[in-house]
This record gives sequence, C-alpha cells and structure tokens, in this order.
Amino acid sequence: MSDALPWIIMSIAALIVVLGVAAIVTIKKKGRHHETDYKTFFVMGIIWIIIFGGYSIIRGELTSAFFALGIVFFVAGAVNRNKWKNAKQLTHSQQIIWYAMIVFVIAVGVAMYVFMPL
Repeated sequence: MSDALPWIIMSIAALIVVLGVAAIVTIKKKGRHHETDYKTFFVMGIIWIIIFGGYSIIRGELTSAFFALGIVFFVAGAVNRNKWKNAKQLTHSQQIIWYAMIVFVIAVGVAMYVFMPL
C-alpha cells in the first residue's frame, strides 16, 4: 500500500489541476464576470474565527491556519463593506462600533498568535 500512496496523491493532484483548467476555460468561454461578494467573506471570516479560534483555545495551542484565514476573510469583508449588496450608510456611532470590532478581532488574532505556544 505504501508504494501506491505517491501515485494516488499525484493522481488526485492531476485531477484537481484538470478540473481547475476546465473551470477556467468554461468561465472564459461564457464570458461571465462575477463580482466579489465581500459580505460572504465577512460572514465566512466570523465563522472560521469562532470555530478554529475555539479549537485553538481548547487544544491550548495555535496550530490552525484556518483561524488566520478567518481573520483575513473577516478583515477583507469588513474593509470592503461599502461594496456589499444592499449596503446601507452607517451613522457615525455605528462606524465607530464597526471599526472597534475590526480592531478587536485583529487584536485577538495577534494575541492568540503571540501568547499561545506553537
């Protein structure tokens, strides 16, 4: 079985590459242009931060790259809030709360990275 493992991994990698190329060709051929949905990035970031941050706290170590990706998605969605579909203008106090939330999430991410053993 151990002799077949590299071939299985290479076959899966080749399949992923072929499917990726087929997807790109299909999208280019149809000429569709999709706008990025930053609200989805924001929500996905919050979910990943909760799930993988909790996992890291339970394990007592910061081993999840998904937690870092959650922070990246959260910040990307939050920074581009004006590009959300059905986005409404925020009042000054709502903007302050919004930016405080962004700073808090970044601070928690940095604190977990600094204070948790790797």
